[in-house]
Amino acid sequence: MRGVHGRLDDMLIIKGVNIFPSDIESLVRSDHDQTGEYRLVADRVDHLDRLTVELERGHGFDGTEDDLAERFGRRLKALTGVSAVVSVLPPGSLPRATHKAKRVEDRRDNVWT
Repeated sequence: MRGVHGRLDDMLIIKGVNIFPSDIESLVRSDHDQTGEYRLVADRVDHLDRLTVELERGHGFDGTEDDLAERFGRRLKALTGVSAVVSVLPPGSLPRATHKAKRVEDRRDNVWT
């Protein structure tokens, strides 16, 4: 058991795995090819939960967005055991907040099934 790694009210359960935004944040902020901004989107496709991680490439990033997405996806899978769709966006694409940023968007109809 890993224990609690973040706020339970922000936690997502994807394919039976507890995903804490704080765990994702540590991955995002440890990669200098990213701005440090991210958003988690949970939805359901064909009755299966799907996690999408939206992140911003850094201003000085000179690789391909596909390479950055693949690298982040591998690190996420190693940390959580869950595969995700990774969407790499240009810098400044994600909303900024002056206080606590809303980083989790749960689009599933019924979160508890």
